[in-house]
Amino acid sequence: MTAATASPGDRVMEALRRLYGPLRHAEKLLGRRANSTPRAARNWLDDNCAMSVDKLVELMAADPKFHAAVNEVVSTRRAERSP
Repeated sequence: MTAATASPGDRVMEALRRLYGPLRHAEKLLGRRANSTPRAARNWLDDNCAMSVDKLVELMAADPKFHAAVNEVVSTRRAERSP
């Protein structure tokens, strides 16, 4: 799926997997940063479910790289919507 055809939610989850997927103990680190459980974090990384808005905001507050990735998705979406 390309960035042009992926939904904003898909792009956010791709960023999550890109930043955390390769890390050892990713689910523990991600769960801790998002104020969630390692099991929930594993489900996000495996694309079994999406994170809640509360967890998204927690993770954005805890991780500047993820925050920047989400802001990039928002900026891209804004540009797509502009006439």
